[in-house]
Amino acid sequence: MKTLRRIILHELRPYLLVLSFILFLMLVVVALQAAAPWPFKFLIDNVLGDETISTKTFIGWLISLVPSQELLGYIVVLIFFLISMGSSIVEYFQSKLLRKVIRGIIFDFSKSAFSQLEGFDMGFFRNQDIGDYIYRLNYDVGALGELIEEGILPIISSAFYLIFTAILMFTISYKLALIAFLALPFLATGLYIFNKRIEVGTKRSEFSNSTVFTFVQQILSQLKIVQVFSQEKNESKEFNLKLKKSLQNELLLYNLNFLLSLLVGAIIAISYSLIIGIGIHLFFLGEFSTGLLIVFIFYLDNLTQPLLDIIYASSAFKESYVRIERMKDFFNKRNQLHNTGIIKELSDTTIQFHNVILEGNQGMKILHNISFTIPENKMTVLVGVSGSGKTSVISLIPRLLSNPQHGEILLGDKNINTYDVMTLRKNIAYVPQENLLFNQSIFEIIAFGVPHATLAEVKYAAKLAYADEFIEKHPQGYNFRVGDEGNYLSGGQRQRLMIARAFMRKTAKILIFDEPLSSLDIQTRKDVWKSIKTFAEGKTTILVSNVLDVITNADQILFLNDGRLAEQGNHKKLLEKSNLYTLFVEKE
Repeated sequence: MKTLRRIILHELRPYLLVLSFILFLMLVVVALQAAAPWPFKFLIDNVLGDETISTKTFIGWLISLVPSQELLGYIVVLIFFLISMGSSIVEYFQSKLLRKVIRGIIFDFSKSAFSQLEGFDMGFFRNQDIGDYIYRLNYDVGALGELIEEGILPIISSAFYLIFTAILMFTISYKLALIAFLALPFLATGLYIFNKRIEVGTKRSEFSNSTVFTFVQQILSQLKIVQVFSQEKNESKEFNLKLKKSLQNELLLYNLNFLLSLLVGAIIAISYSLIIGIGIHLFFLGEFSTGLLIVFIFYLDNLTQPLLDIIYASSAFKESYVRIERMKDFFNKRNQLHNTGIIKELSDTTIQFHNVILEGNQGMKILHNISFTIPENKMTVLVGVSGSGKTSVISLIPRLLSNPQHGEILLGDKNINTYDVMTLRKNIAYVPQENLLFNQSIFEIIAFGVPHATLAEVKYAAKLAYADEFIEKHPQGYNFRVGDEGNYLSGGQRQRLMIARAFMRKTAKILIFDEPLSSLDIQTRKDVWKSIKTFAEGKTTILVSNVLDVITNADQILFLNDGRLAEQGNHKKLLEKSNLYTLFVEKE
């Protein structure tokens, strides 16, 4: 797995130059803000007061050119105005540029994370809460921008301001400056203690928020089950408990930040009162002028904000870092499908499994050392009870699952991993077992995966799948949007759209259909099966089906039982030699 630092550096690399420029602008602002009090010192001591500057110095010579003290006062005020305006203008452009860069960082990080997520092995999601990953992609992905905007850059700029201010304060009075900075160790200790607790609190808060999000996502996806079993009250209680825990964790995190601010405020109030009192005493001893005392108090007062900024930025840094850490799974290469193949053309579509062992969660075997050959341009049907491993077998062919733990799969005479994944999948027409539809128009659903498809091509595919009859009855026809997961359609209608979608891949050399007729009525099943047989001519076809019409037409049957290849042959031969297969067919 990539380390978190490597992930952050990789995502920020394209922006390092512009971030450096932004940091430079921030330092310019800091320098101007640090210089802002000095015109007041000059105004009080040299314009309104009676201190003089030797005309032998450059500044003294410039002052001597001003005809009156009043005009000199106005010039000092103008200098202060120019410094303040310059600081505001630079800060405006720096903030505007930073916001643009942060948007770019978040966009690129989101794009990268989503791209990684799309490449995940399908087996990975069997043991994961999908809602949690949706939550992370929506909320945690912005943490990288916040890490920069609310964490790193404020810490650096505030630290530089403190350094500039410290130098100036020590220049004015090292005694007062020492007292002022004696408070820093206490602040640092408090910051360290609270940051540890804030980090733990942030992790708890993020986890509980994700739990609520996941729970809602699961309930909404299964709402009809909740309603038909009258579980609304129970699920509402469960939601309330999860929400209550989430709010409690957020409140705890808020209280920790509040206590940290209270601690900082108390230390600052005590130290500042002491420093100002001593400063007044030193003034009456004649150790420095009125203007210097006022400037020192100005710096002392301004010392509070950068200290608080560093503390808040440190907390924001911790919170953002924790959220980014939750994104590490997106970049975990163990979850990714490794596309190392270089072959860009399929010449031989014979598929061979050699001693394949596939393991699932906690090492539980899904497929047990199975070997067989699926001949080119023939129809092979996988049969067996639910959970016998049929879907796992066909998922390995388009590499929807990761490589088996043992054995190999050949396409022609080459390992399937030597083929480019995109090339492999573009040569496969696939109908999954689940009725998976996007909330799109019927045209978009059928044309999915076929760029620049025409309406005539889509209508022809729909006609082959016997979907045209219900499509054309709808007032919107092929522009009708089917709703979330196709919930405006019946199960049979959704299945016919998926078959039509597969028919759009006319150039596919391999067909993989998983229970393509399961949701259809008897007559529609017969009609669609005729179209599938016609479409399958000259193609290597693998079907998962227990339908007798399909089984009897197969060139080869692979009978799976408990993840093992129990028997293989055609329907007639298996009836003659296998009691287990005979019992299965009779049962079906």
